[in-house]
Amino acid sequence: MENQFYEKHTKIISIAEFEKEIPPEKYPYYFSKNEIERYAHKKNKGSLAVRYALKTLIKEIFALKTPITAIEILNDKNNAPMLNLYNTQINSEIHISLSHAQKMAIVFLVKNKNVTI
Repeated sequence: MENQFYEKHTKIISIAEFEKEIPPEKYPYYFSKNEIERYAHKKNKGSLAVRYALKTLIKEIFALKTPITAIEILNDKNNAPMLNLYNTQINSEIHISLSHAQKMAIVFLVKNKNVTI
């Protein structure tokens, strides 16, 4: 049943494919300095892969022309993902869930149908 007020979006990517396509030397082209500092050191690159998946999903949903580095996904004090665009938090009507395991990264995004960025 379709909800008249909200849209649901999902994106799943392979962590191995992410690692092959975006090696560490290319991180500055896709991630903010804060994202690189917090997540690039981890052995499993799932934290970066899932953020990349969300960034590409957001660019697709909202048809953004902004650079992908302008979209930043960090965690708040409760470890919940925070979505920032040009250093402005935009989570009010966009709800996200990030998850990754050894091989896959998945993003769920639910937004009010009227929300634009």
